[in-house]
Amino acid sequence: MQLKKKYEFPKHVSFRDETIFLENHLYLSNRKIHLKDITSLRSYASDIKTTVNFIPSYRTIEQDMSIRQKGGDVVTIYMKKLQKSFHINPMKEGSVNEKKFDDTQNFINYIEEQSIDYRLNQYSKTETDEIYFSYNSIGNSFLSEFNLESQGSNYLFFKDGSIKKNGEEYLSFDLDKYKIAREYKTLKFEKRKKSLFGNNNYEIDISWDFDLIIHLLSRCYNIKIP
Repeated sequence: MQLKKKYEFPKHVSFRDETIFLENHLYLSNRKIHLKDITSLRSYASDIKTTVNFIPSYRTIEQDMSIRQKGGDVVTIYMKKLQKSFHINPMKEGSVNEKKFDDTQNFINYIEEQSIDYRLNQYSKTETDEIYFSYNSIGNSFLSEFNLESQGSNYLFFKDGSIKKNGEEYLSFDLDKYKIAREYKTLKFEKRKKSLFGNNNYEIDISWDFDLIIHLLSRCYNIKIP
């Protein structure tokens, strides 16, 4: 069984000279990730309150960042989960846990900011006379309309406002046809003219390169998505 490439922050992680160093893991080999080799990023945070027999039991806070590199290799950097009894705040002001969470969040934000030009360049390479950019729900992997061999879904965002999914017509940014909103890192499309049969609601997972996708949609289509 192949081990998941997950490294704990800051235990296994350091950064210098535009390079992420992942070291001293008990089972995984040391590796280096240069910012210029990052093609896509996905960050995730959750705050889950668990109940047992409808009685509040405990609260768990997690945070991580997945990095897709040239060649498709994916590595995840994570914060060790914070878990406390429900009545105890695991993020008490001034606590070690609060500092751990803030340090992890600051590191993720920093890598996103420092890699943005390299990641944006990957999307720029997919632009054509008809297409603004191509996006894949498992991270940028240089897919095109004629190369759809991947996991996940490949989306082509056309300059006329239409969207293709895996080579087929899917949605559009026609605001007369769709009400468009965002729920966390998912785009929601709701038909304005409801159909008695079939689907009236659609969605696109934009968790990979969320910061860039929101920027590109706003710039390309001159729309603001709440």
